[in-house]
Amino acid sequence: MTPDLLIQIFKSNYHGTDVSNIHRAFRFVSQAFKGQVWHKEPAPDHCLRVAEQLASMKMPLPMILAGLFHDIKFSRTKNIDDIKKEFGDEVKKLVEGVEQLSRFSYHLHGTFMENMKKIFAFFAEDLRPLFIKFADRLVNLQTLDGYSREEAVKLVEDTWQVHIPLADAFGMWRIKWQMEDICFKFDQPAEYDKLEKKFGLEQKRLRESIIKKTGKELSTKLKKQGIKYLQINGRFKHYYSIYKKIQKKGLRFNEVYDVFALRVITDSADNCYRTLGVIHNLWKPKPKKFKDYIAVPKPNGYQSLHTVVFGPDGRPIEFQIRTEEMNDHAQYGLAANFFYKHDLPTKQLKWLNEVMKFKKNSLKDFNSTGRFQFSSFVQRIFVYTPKGDVIDLPVGATPLDFAYHIHTRLGEYYDGAKVNDLAVAMDYQLNNGDIVEIILAETKIGPQKSWLEIAKSTMAKNKIRNGLRVS
Repeated sequence: MTPDLLIQIFKSNYHGTDVSNIHRAFRFVSQAFKGQVWHKEPAPDHCLRVAEQLASMKMPLPMILAGLFHDIKFSRTKNIDDIKKEFGDEVKKLVEGVEQLSRFSYHLHGTFMENMKKIFAFFAEDLRPLFIKFADRLVNLQTLDGYSREEAVKLVEDTWQVHIPLADAFGMWRIKWQMEDICFKFDQPAEYDKLEKKFGLEQKRLRESIIKKTGKELSTKLKKQGIKYLQINGRFKHYYSIYKKIQKKGLRFNEVYDVFALRVITDSADNCYRTLGVIHNLWKPKPKKFKDYIAVPKPNGYQSLHTVVFGPDGRPIEFQIRTEEMNDHAQYGLAANFFYKHDLPTKQLKWLNEVMKFKKNSLKDFNSTGRFQFSSFVQRIFVYTPKGDVIDLPVGATPLDFAYHIHTRLGEYYDGAKVNDLAVAMDYQLNNGDIVEIILAETKIGPQKSWLEIAKSTMAKNKIRNGLRVS
């Protein structure tokens, strides 16, 4: 392999930047790992793949160089001091950070709790080594065929238990779904193959035809209106997401329709709204399917306009409309701040701290083998108050659970709820990222015995029972 692709990706993101250090770094890595093969792949090739992954995430040059050097401890001829001498202290410290993360065990060996605390401490000090480690893990998964069965099982288990939940917490959607699909394919190859055949092969031509037809029609209208856009492309929902939906709702394959969406990237927030107007003029919007995350971003910083319309032939089509910066943040979460040179927003840090606080409180959850489980985290959802405070609830929770979680009085005076500015029923099932507002009655309404069937959380049920006994 050569660094040509890496340089091409890097130059497309950082125009006019000197790339001589990348050439020099690749020569350094080639010499450092000459003749070494890891999991059936030449060691320099693995290092290059990690750097390419970081470049595709638009990470800055020091992180890309650290990605090339992240496994320097395995070199027979070079060491960390050589990196400092040739590439500077910043790159050396990033590599040391990655090495320190790599040394932490995800097993319980007496110091597991301490190791996890150290990993979380990295978040406050410097996020960059963690993002480099994400890139390394994704590349390891992409080359899973080179591992023994035992090594592959461990790699996939650790990814499910640690890396995927963390990627989700950081808003790194693109990394998360790639990890999920690879792990899903490894764990359940028959189910994966069925989905791939149905949605990847049988429906591919139909999907591409609809996307092409719809995109062309929208593009023509946008140009006539003088609305500048950067790209219109189709987005196919990944297989694990479709599998979860089928399992959750008890659907058959032929009952799943919303497996793809069109994404429109514009040059400004103003043109996002203008594009939305054009889309709604072209096709009839589906009621209650519009969400404005630009005006009211999710607490993790996510911004986009979402709408579902009845497109050509009456088929429901989802549109996501956002700027290029919004799209990068949606794909790579907090990591995108390094490209745009933003400080991490206070609101995002507050959200992340709340998520991490919950995870820390869940560290006592181990299985019989002593392996840490994120099961309690997986079985929770995070919803938000109108002020952006994070509330964690069990999967399946309703607005009534939300109300009682905030305060008993909120539950007893419950007179309705809005989720993402839309009125919903008391038994509405909340989803991750929902913004929930409780409407209060002037006089006390509950609790009522029927509420016990609606509430899903232990806290809400106990408060309802206590209220019923008192009344």
